[in-house]
Amino acid sequence: MKATDPVRALDALLRSDALFSHFQPIFDLQTGAVLGHEALIRSPADCPLPNPAALYEAAACCDMVADLDLHCCRTHLQNFASQKLRSRLFINLDPTALLDGSVTGEAILKCVRRTGLDPSQLVVEITEHAPVADYDKLRSSLDDLRQVGMDVALDDLGSGYSGLRQWSELQPQFVKIDAHFTRDVHRCSNKRQFIHSIVEMARALGSRVVAEGIETQQELDTVRALGVNYGQGYLLGRPATDAANKCLTGLPERTGREPSRTSQTVSAILKYTPAITPDTTVAEVKQRFDERPTLRCQVICEDARPVGLVSRSHLTTVFASLYGRDLFSRRPVSELMDTELIQVTAGTQLEELSKRLTSEYEYLPEQDLVVTDTAGNYAGTTSFTDLLRAITALQIRSARYANPLTQLPGSVPVNECIDALLAEGEHFHVAYCDLDNFKPFNDTYGYARGDEVLRRLARLLAESVGPQDMVGHIGGDDFILVLCGDDWHPRCKRVLEVFQTLAPNFYDPDDQEKGGILSLNRRGETCFFPFLSLSIGVTATAPGEHNSHMEIAATAAEVKQQAKHTEGNSLFLDRRSTHTTLQLAPADCPPPLFNVRSGQYP
Repeated sequence: MKATDPVRALDALLRSDALFSHFQPIFDLQTGAVLGHEALIRSPADCPLPNPAALYEAAACCDMVADLDLHCCRTHLQNFASQKLRSRLFINLDPTALLDGSVTGEAILKCVRRTGLDPSQLVVEITEHAPVADYDKLRSSLDDLRQVGMDVALDDLGSGYSGLRQWSELQPQFVKIDAHFTRDVHRCSNKRQFIHSIVEMARALGSRVVAEGIETQQELDTVRALGVNYGQGYLLGRPATDAANKCLTGLPERTGREPSRTSQTVSAILKYTPAITPDTTVAEVKQRFDERPTLRCQVICEDARPVGLVSRSHLTTVFASLYGRDLFSRRPVSELMDTELIQVTAGTQLEELSKRLTSEYEYLPEQDLVVTDTAGNYAGTTSFTDLLRAITALQIRSARYANPLTQLPGSVPVNECIDALLAEGEHFHVAYCDLDNFKPFNDTYGYARGDEVLRRLARLLAESVGPQDMVGHIGGDDFILVLCGDDWHPRCKRVLEVFQTLAPNFYDPDDQEKGGILSLNRRGETCFFPFLSLSIGVTATAPGEHNSHMEIAATAAEVKQQAKHTEGNSLFLDRRSTHTTLQLAPADCPPPLFNVRSGQYP
C-alpha cells in the first residue's frame, strides 16, 4: 500500500459519511443507574483504517485532525439523538484542535442544536496524549462550552502528559482514570493507593471520578470500595450501536455514608500480597518470608476466598523447635495455617471497624486482619498498628475542626461534606438552624445558661438525623444539617416540635409564667422577648444546580433569614429550581411565593 493510501482512505470515509458510532455505557457504581455513554467512532469492516488509532494517525499526516473531530462529533450527536435518550453523551476531543481554533465552542454548539439535544447532555472529553502549550487559551475555549451548559472531562488520567497539571488548570467536572490502574487493581496495592488518592483529590476539587476498563467482578468491587463514583468497561457493558439505557443490576448495597467525609475505609490502609494455596509447602512459605523481611503473614486462599493464614512468628516458632524444620518443610501449609481469621470488607469505615474490634476483643489479637471485597474475595491484609495509626490521625483532624462547646464538626468538615455530595451528584437538603432571641437570653441569664441551651440543641439535632446525615455547629447559635434522605421534612419538623417543648425549661419559674423575659434590644431599649425559638431554612440541591459549598451557604443564609421573619419556631423551604428566581414558602403550608431578591410577594 502506498504512503498516501491512508490519507486517501480517510478522505473517502469522510466524503461518503461511512463512519458510524458505538456507545459504551457509564454507570453510577452506587445506584446502578446509567450516567451516560461514551461515543466511540468505528470504521466499516473492509476499511483500510480499521480502528480509531489508524484514523487519527492518517488525519495527523494530512493536518485533518480537526476535520475528523468535527465529523465524529456530528456523527455521534446524530446517532445518539435518534435514540431519544436523556442521559449524558461523552465525546472525545483533541485539545490541539481547540488551541489552534480549528474547532470552536460555537461549531460544537451548532452541531448540538441541529440534533435537538440539550447542550447540558454533552460532556467533552479532553485527551492528554499530547502536551498542552497554552493552558489559558484552552481553558478559555472550555469555558465557552461550559457557559452553554456542557461539562468537561479529563480522559485517561495517568496515561499521558502532565495529567495532574491539566486537572488543576482545566478544572474538569469529570476525571476518567486510565484502564491501566483499574486492571487487576484488587491485586496491586500501588494501584489502589493511586485510585484512593485520586478520589480524595476529586472530592476536594469538586470533580467526579470515572474508572475505565472494568473487566472483572473483583475490579468492580475494589473501585467501588475505594469510593469511585462511576465506571465503564466490558464487565458493565460493551460498546454497541444501541445506547441502551438499562440499569446495572447485581450491585451489593452501598454501605452507610460517612457524612463528614473526613473518614476513611479499610481500603485506604490495606496492603496486598499474593495469596498462596493450601497445598503450598511450608518450605516455600518460609522462603517467601525470607525474601520479604517486612512480610508479617501470608493468606491461604481457595478459589480467591481466604481459608487460612500463617504468620511469620508462628512459622519461626515451629522451625525453632526440635525437628520442626525436618517434620514440616515438605508438608502443605494447610497443616499449619490458622483458620480462625478476622475478616473485614474493604469498604468498612475505620471507626466502625475500631468499635467492632474493641467490643469483641478484650486484648487485640496478634494476627493481621484479612480484607475482602464485597463478594468475599481476598483483597489484602492490614495490621492493627496501621488501623490505630489511621484512627489517631482521623481523631486529631476531627478535634482540630470540632466546635469546642458541642464537639460537633465545624465549618471545614461541613463544607467538605457538601462539596463531596455535589461532586457525587447526590440529591440532598441543607438546613440552616438559628436560635431566635438568644442574645437577650444570654444577657439576662449569662453565658453558662446560654452554653447549656446550645449543648441541648446540639444533642437534639444529633438525635434527629439519620445515619447518612451530618450535623455541624458552625459558630455561635448557628447549626447546619446536611440531610441525605427523603425524610428531611419530618426530621426538621420533629426538631421544631421538641425544641418548642424544651424552650420554657431553660427559663426561671417567674419568666416561665410570663412567657419570656424583659431585656434590652440592639438599640438599648427595654423590650419583651418571648421564649427561645428555632428558625430553620432549608435549601434543596440537585445535580448541576450548585457548584460549591459557597453557593449553598449563601442561599441557605438567605432562606434562614426568611424563616426568622416568622415569629416562633418556623421552617422555610427554598423552592428554587434551575433558571428561576428564588422562591420560598413555609414548609407546612401552601406555597406563597417570596422573592428574596426583591423582598416582596408577587
